[in-house]
Amino acid sequence: MRSSLLFLLALCACKPDGVSSDEGADPSQCEDGTDNDADGFTDCADQGCLGVSVCIEGDVAEDCSDGEDNDLDGWTDCADQDCWGVGGCSEGDTDT
Repeated sequence: MRSSLLFLLALCACKPDGVSSDEGADPSQCEDGTDNDADGFTDCADQGCLGVSVCIEGDVAEDCSDGEDNDLDGWTDCADQDCWGVGGCSEGDTDT
């Protein structure tokens, strides 16, 4: 039983070359278009990138006027609550 458990642990630790064990371990992984941890999610859609600057809408004023959903939450620019109070967006603003 112990040898089976050790085999499974070793098997899980193996990753293909170039694949990180943690998306977002290096912030550049959150904008490279690659599923670095092979979990089926890339960049800001990967939970490992939550909190990484490039994936936070409104961390810089430009995010609130670039027409992109930087944090992939379904809202862009002033319609995203994260932009309220940033870059000229007021609470309750929408782009439409």
